[in-house]
This record gives sequence, structure tokens and C-alpha cells, in this order.
Amino acid sequence: MTDGAPSCVGAAGVLLLCGVVCCGDPQLVGEVSTELSSDQGGADSDAVSRVSPRDGGEGGDTGPDTAPEVRAAPDAQLDVATACTPSCDEVPNRLSATRYPLVLVHGAGGWDSLGSLHYFWGVAEALEVYGYGVYTAQVDPFNGSSIRATQLAAFVDAVLACTCAHKVNLLGHSQGGVDARYLISTLGYGDRVASLTTVATPHRGTLVADVVEGLVPGFSDDLVDFILFFVGDVLNDPLDDPSFRAQMQTLTTSGMAQFNIDTPNDDRVAYYSWAGRAGLTELGLEECADGEVPNPVAEAHPMFGLLLPLWGLMGGPSGVANDGLVAVESAKWGRFRGCVAADHLAQIGHPLSFTSGFDHLTFFAEALYFLESEGF
Repeated sequence: MTDGAPSCVGAAGVLLLCGVVCCGDPQLVGEVSTELSSDQGGADSDAVSRVSPRDGGEGGDTGPDTAPEVRAAPDAQLDVATACTPSCDEVPNRLSATRYPLVLVHGAGGWDSLGSLHYFWGVAEALEVYGYGVYTAQVDPFNGSSIRATQLAAFVDAVLACTCAHKVNLLGHSQGGVDARYLISTLGYGDRVASLTTVATPHRGTLVADVVEGLVPGFSDDLVDFILFFVGDVLNDPLDDPSFRAQMQTLTTSGMAQFNIDTPNDDRVAYYSWAGRAGLTELGLEECADGEVPNPVAEAHPMFGLLLPLWGLMGGPSGVANDGLVAVESAKWGRFRGCVAADHLAQIGHPLSFTSGFDHLTFFAEALYFLESEGF
């Protein structure tokens, strides 16, 4: 849905605020796994499976460490508009065990798919096995949220037109959550969005963007160069690129403070949030205590090496719980579901985080079952 995106990124391009390595032309995720019947009345429920609730916790939720079961016959059908003729030129039509289809929104520097590489690594395919209708949006890798949200709006429109659903559920990782909030409140999509779940979204900004923008004194040029190293193979000179600068300015502490004033929540939409905390010494005992799901304090998360300097910049060694790019306190918005023991890459299952031990597929399945249990 965007033009001019770089076709390839080298190994040095572990991108700021999402920790990705490659990007490219958008491709829609996979093939149609389960199609709605032509009258949108729903498929045979025996053909659809979903995650079963687990013992204990809010909505049967005790955290992402227990594998979900698969069981048949979901009792929630896709909420479809009457007198609607599906128009599926851009997206496939899928049945969903949730009342509304799910749209995944990637973070800064992200993409939908490049060959077999996906930003949300294996997430759409895994959730479809459980019977959820999942669509992955593609917006500009580098730009402010006002631009990215406009692109997201076009994708949401396409999903609604194809599925004939009244609304969608949105799940945004990192800047994707900011884009979704702009879509809902500024672009007026509160009547078309049932819920927004954000994962490691810098709702109150990130110190990383502050440093890039020169808003925090005392940091050396070497540190700024190290941060820009993450995007060095994508943009020849990131600081001279207006789209990249717009993105960083959006995500600064002051930028998000103004954004929060200008972009209040819509009462028609349910807001949920998750935060990531990583590092072998910082378990987020204080910051994660107010989550609805208990903090997995027994789990220390070994962080991907290139994120360690940024984890330190964010205050990890002095006890500030963060995932290497976003602090736990910044990630809280709406109903705070809790913390996951995962850095910014591991949350989306990035291949470079394979040593983390975090089961991101179970985490996303749990998040979707929770939405289903909430009536969305």
C-alpha cells in the first residue's frame, strides 16, 4: 500500500522501535484459510477451532507460559453487516472465532511480509489455526503516525468491505498502537473499531527518540550513531530524511505528551495494553504489579545483544523496567493487562530472538481468546 519502500535491508538494519532486519514490498499474508459462506452466515462450526480458556486469572488468563488447547465449535460468529456484498479485491475473506476480525499493525520500520519473513513472525498463521480471522496491515516503515494512520484506514476499509463486518479489532505493536489511536480518535474510526490492544507501544514516548532528536543533553555522538546504526542500511542519512524525522518527533516524550492531549480515547472503543520487560536483573516487580495478569517474576529474559546498550540507556541497570526500546510505564494505556518477559524483538517472534524462550505465538493466542471472552 506504500511506494518507495526499500527493497532490502542488511544485517545492520535492526530497525529502531521494532527491531526488524528486513523490509520490502508488502504482500498479503498467506492464502485464505477458511472462507465465509457466500451469504456470510458462517461456516460449519466443527471446521473451526479456537483457544480454550485456562485455569485461573482474568478471563482464564494466567500469562503466556502455558500452551493453549485447541477445541472446536466457537460460539461467537463474525458480526456482519446486513445487506452487504463482500468486496474482496485486496484481502482474503476469513471466518473469525472473535465477533470482529483482527487487524495487526506493525511498528516503525516494519513490514507485512518479505518472502517467508513476517514482522509478526508466524502469528497470523497460528491464530488462523485457532479459528481467528487475521489481517496484517502494511503502512510506511518510516513516517509519522498521521501518515501511517491514513494508510491504515484504507486497509481497515478493505477488511470491512471484504468481510462485511461492522467493526474490527486492532492489535498494534510499538508505533502501530500510536497509529491505531490516531485512526480511532482523529480520523473518526471509533464507530468501526471495537477494541485496540497495544503491545510495547510508547504511549508516553521513548527516551531513544529523545536522544535521536537531541532533546536530552549529555549523550555522546557515538551513542546517537549507534542508534542510527539500526537504520543505517535503510536510509543513507536518517537525520536528513523527513519521514524518519517525523517518526522520531512523533515518538519523543514531548511529542507523545501532545499526542495524548490531541488524541483522547473514544468511549466506544475498548483499550487494552501489554508491556515488555527484559534483562537478567530487572524483573519489573513494581512497574508490572498493577497488571491484570500476574507478572511472570520467575522468568528473566536474556536480551538480544544489540538491544543491550538501549536497555541501558532506558535505565535498565538502575531498575527501570523496559524492553530495550520502550519503558513499561510508557506502554500502559487503557486496561493494563500486564507485562511479558520479552524484549522488543521477542514480542513479535523475531528470528534474532530465538534464544529468548518467550512463546510469542501462545501470547498472541491468549490475547485473542481474551478479546473473544470480552465479547469482541
